[in-house]
Amino acid sequence: MARVQGKVALVAGAGGGIGGAGALGLAREGAAVVCADIDAAAAEALAPHGIRVNAIAPGAIGGGTGFAADPSLVQKIPLGRIGTGEDIATMAVALLSERFGGYVTGSTFRVDGGLGLISWFDPAE
Repeated sequence: MARVQGKVALVAGAGGGIGGAGALGLAREGAAVVCADIDAAAAEALAPHGIRVNAIAPGAIGGGTGFAADPSLVQKIPLGRIGTGEDIATMAVALLSERFGGYVTGSTFRVDGGLGLISWFDPAE
């Protein structure tokens, strides 16, 4: 049987329609976990066929959706800005390319400006 080759990039949407910074953090983490699980299962099943499957878990991304970030959110992002569609597209192109992603499968990449590094819960008083 001929070997099929291909590439898949999944993009998880995190936090849409969720209110409150704590809820956004939980939704983002939940979406990343679900995306990672789907990614890993698909990557394992499709790797023998030469198909690479990876996922992108975006953070706060502005753009055509009319998303307006609260300034306190921007202050929490280690890189100090809201992401763009170009940030996500650049990662997708890299993952789908043979040059940068040819030996990558079953991985989930956070494109979130470091947002995944912070705690969404206020410390106990």
